[in-house]
Amino acid sequence: MASNRTILLKGSLGRRYEEALASVALYPGYLIEKASDGTVRPHTVRGGRAMRSVAIEDALIGNTVSTQYGIGALVRWVELVPGEVFNGVLKVGENVAIGDWLISYGYGTLCK
Repeated sequence: MASNRTILLKGSLGRRYEEALASVALYPGYLIEKASDGTVRPHTVRGGRAMRSVAIEDALIGNTVSTQYGIGALVRWVELVPGEVFNGVLKVGENVAIGDWLISYGYGTLCK
């Protein structure tokens, strides 16, 4: 997992976050989507359209970027705006450089 201690690295750091229950296990840094029942899950469609919703760590209860949200856990998440920098999760084995465009790989991760 990432060496940084937070998901949101640059932007509106003091802004409001949202909360929803997890329908499956997920990690901070995953792209997420809302299901029809109001729960959240990792974004499911490779290259598919998505809101810029990202799960963040729940530091209020001592969780870190490496602490997984379990099924039914209350997930904290933010809607990113252009110009913000975040600590996302890459697909295993993915190699990217500064300036590369990223898309959703599915299951919350990113790829080139």
